[in-house]
Amino acid sequence: MGLGGRGRRGVRGEEDQEALLGDREGRRNNIADEDGQEAPLLRRISSRLSLRSARGTSSSPTPTPSIHPSFTPSTKTRTVALSGALAPGNGGVYPPNIISNHRFTAFTFLPLTLYHEFSFFFNLYFLLVAISQIVPALRIGFLSTYIVPLVFVLAITLGKEAHDDIARRRRDREANGEPYEVLALGPETQPVGRIRGLGKKKVGIAEGSQARTDGRENLRTTLKKSRDLIVGDILVLKKDQRVPADVVILKSISNEVGMADDELEEGDTSGEAFIRTDQLDGETDWKLRMAPSLTQGLPAAKFESLKIVASAPSREVNSFMGTLEYPGSGLPEGSDTDNPSPYHKSTSTGLSIDNTAWANTVLASNSTTLAAIIYTGPETRAALSTSKSRSKTGLLENEINNLTKILCILTFTLSIVLVALENFGNHPNKPGVKNPQDPGDVVSGAWYIKILRFLILFSTIIPISLRVNLDMGKSAYARFIEKDKDIEGTVVRTSTIPEELGRVEYLLSDKTGTLTQNDMELKKVHVGTVSYAGEAMDEVAEFVKQGFSQTTAETTLVTPSTSNVTHTMNTRTRREIGTRVRDVVLALAICHNVTPTTATEEGKPEATTTYQASSPDEIAIVSWTESVGLRLIHRDRKGMKLMSVDTGEVVVRVKILEVFPFTSEGKRMGIVVQFLGGCKEKERDLLHDDIDDNGSPSDENSGDIWFYQKGADTVMTSIVASNDWLDEECGNMAREGLRTLVIGRKRLSGQRYQEFSSRYKSASLLLQNRDKEMENVVQEYLENDLELLGVTGVEDKLQKDVKPSLELLRNAGIKIWMLTGDKVETARCVAVSAKLVARGQYIHTIAKRMFSIPSVMRGLC
Repeated sequence: MGLGGRGRRGVRGEEDQEALLGDREGRRNNIADEDGQEAPLLRRISSRLSLRSARGTSSSPTPTPSIHPSFTPSTKTRTVALSGALAPGNGGVYPPNIISNHRFTAFTFLPLTLYHEFSFFFNLYFLLVAISQIVPALRIGFLSTYIVPLVFVLAITLGKEAHDDIARRRRDREANGEPYEVLALGPETQPVGRIRGLGKKKVGIAEGSQARTDGRENLRTTLKKSRDLIVGDILVLKKDQRVPADVVILKSISNEVGMADDELEEGDTSGEAFIRTDQLDGETDWKLRMAPSLTQGLPAAKFESLKIVASAPSREVNSFMGTLEYPGSGLPEGSDTDNPSPYHKSTSTGLSIDNTAWANTVLASNSTTLAAIIYTGPETRAALSTSKSRSKTGLLENEINNLTKILCILTFTLSIVLVALENFGNHPNKPGVKNPQDPGDVVSGAWYIKILRFLILFSTIIPISLRVNLDMGKSAYARFIEKDKDIEGTVVRTSTIPEELGRVEYLLSDKTGTLTQNDMELKKVHVGTVSYAGEAMDEVAEFVKQGFSQTTAETTLVTPSTSNVTHTMNTRTRREIGTRVRDVVLALAICHNVTPTTATEEGKPEATTTYQASSPDEIAIVSWTESVGLRLIHRDRKGMKLMSVDTGEVVVRVKILEVFPFTSEGKRMGIVVQFLGGCKEKERDLLHDDIDDNGSPSDENSGDIWFYQKGADTVMTSIVASNDWLDEECGNMAREGLRTLVIGRKRLSGQRYQEFSSRYKSASLLLQNRDKEMENVVQEYLENDLELLGVTGVEDKLQKDVKPSLELLRNAGIKIWMLTGDKVETARCVAVSAKLVARGQYIHTIAKRMFSIPSVMRGLC
């Protein structure tokens, strides 16, 4: 399938090939960049590799690193110093960053392959028959008539196995030889491959001079092959580039176009990066990853003083615990030494799965990301989650093997019967003695010799050509699969079991993204007393317009405490409904992990704004809030801005104090924000107010602090305050096939938040039971007695032609199971809509958790 996305075409593609092929002359000549700075050898390193590049890079004068066969991953917590050349111990303790998927070596190929082949009774039977022809008393015909067919069958099988293993070695060599940019730390006397500017170019005028200055941070980098990377190296990753090892993201600078001037002046502080994990866990959704706030604002030159304490290597791809330590090494250049600086003090911060990117994931966002390697080679999550390569055996081969045993028993029985018809008589001569009348004939004397000779004669009943046809047919199947234009890009990694695709009996399918398009659309909103859907959404838009268009340039921003008084709302009931609708829309526009991005599409002169998130549910909700009049225009790790579509004015500004991402275990997502009030002329100052060392706002009177949370009704029922309509309304939406989401909020005082922040930060630095302790703090301070705001219903449309496809599979005798974490009512509705349930078929519902998943799977097998 390849390891990543497509590379660029044209001139840049040729430059990439020259660099990959080791063109040293081109390395010296290709120096000038468009801005006059030294240019990269590779504008963008594509993850799609070529055999040509591997051949070029294989001529390295350095010895190729290797992994000892008896290597076992470490079970101890490690401390990684990001000191580059100043810490040679980093590369000596840990294994090399080598991908190794081949099964055989030059010495083990023949023994292991022959052992595997002769473990089948089919091959062992013909081997014994061929060996028997060495014995004169058992010889029938020419010896070559038994040896040559067996050798031919084994040659076909050995050739196929060798071809597959050579292909695996070629893919390993391509991946291990892929070049990466590594940050060059330490003394500036070190040779570097290039000097590049980090992030978008920001041009300004130097004070007291007319010269134009480039405000980007210069990075001294060098090129390293993937196999030469060591723990402690800091990678410079670009869009569509494969991550070669398990890394911790230190800094991420967006390369998006159309950034506002104030954003350029302040720099990109979001630290957000999206990765694709389809090669790791099969999920196609982009995953959001964040750089720690400590390193996002830290100059890259100071990374050499950082230390990362990471847990022992593990195969758990959804968990990680670590700590990032910064000892403090002075103030940043050009800063006022009289003022305190975040780089002056030693500090530490906790690391979680949200700060990592595992090997074989791909950077999806248009950004430049700096990431430190913490696990390499066999200690990566991908390697530990992969079982040891073994020879695979198809169901058809087992059936042929069993049929061979049956035929052997039948021929042996027939041989006994034929000898029994002669009353087990013996020839007067001794066994193996030549006949005096015909010296060329060997007499079989004893009855058991006759049985063996009959058994050898009947061996032709078992067709050895069947095995030849089977092996050659498998190779042809594999070739056809790779050349099929309907599934272009498919790579057959083994040609021993392609026919198994036609023997599938059970099909276990995910719902979201497989049976459905994973393209969400918010269809219904319930605010406690009123439901809105379809054309009634226009009324929601009217309430939003009235609630967020009262402000002018001189008035305050909108907060949850802002009164919703409009002359068009005549009755008290309508004012209350308008306030509830405004609060629900505001909560949905704030409680998410969506980031607006701007990019220029090919053929279009103007940049377009799109939303990026790890879940399509969140994109659907934010898109809906925009459709009703409240648009997200900016978000970074510090805060976000919301604009009224009606007036074009920024009506809401919040500081982001804490974010609690969605997890499959928790089934909920939360955020703590501080609303910024006051005049709009002071918005910018308010947004860039600092937060003190305890994590609490420096100005407690600058705005109210609110905790927003949304999640599945199964978990939110116990978190929100008691009510009499939540369960009923969630059940109604589920029966309509909608995915339900419950929204709640809670107001926090400054003192209460400061207590929570202090305890939460202490828990985040633990290396033992960190997740449990952090969860306990959140439940104690935040997740209790939330004000219930409303419920949303999101629809996920079915895939095109999914109904006839499932019907054809069911008619072919394949049993289809749909796996989903949704409510039973939603799963039933989707099953009926997708024709997963046949007409007239009764649906049995098991309401209680009576069986575990492993027991059910064992029952299927």
